[in-house]
Amino acid sequence: MNGTIVSAAARGMLAKDEPWLVNSVKLTKDWALNQLRRWGFSKRKGTKAARKSSTNLAMVKSRFSQCVRSDVEKYEIPASLIINCDQTGLSLVPSSQWTMHPTGAKQVPIAGIDDKHQITALLSVTADGSLLPPLVN
Repeated sequence: MNGTIVSAAARGMLAKDEPWLVNSVKLTKDWALNQLRRWGFSKRKGTKAARKSSTNLAMVKSRFSQCVRSDVEKYEIPASLIINCDQTGLSLVPSSQWTMHPTGAKQVPIAGIDDKHQITALLSVTADGSLLPPLVN
């Protein structure tokens, strides 16, 4: 939620309930931020992405599986041509947060820990269980 949303919601409520007030009331950014503070909100930096959940995941999975089975039967697709794949990032300089260092040291430097260079690997397997060679880019 932010000041823009609060202002838009207030403007909408005014337009619905008191349309004659819409043009005479100035809903400023400061007003909206003050409202948010009064409601107990403060400006915060996000620490992680919100989880996305699907309430109908079982139905979506079932429908997808049914479509795949239908097409496999309809077009007589052999199991060796049904491929499941996924990609992953591989660090060019593998590193860890942990290292061995003399006890009592104030600073523990780790070489390459700030290197974010990666390549992408695509790993694939067929429905008959064959592992395909990885594609690396």
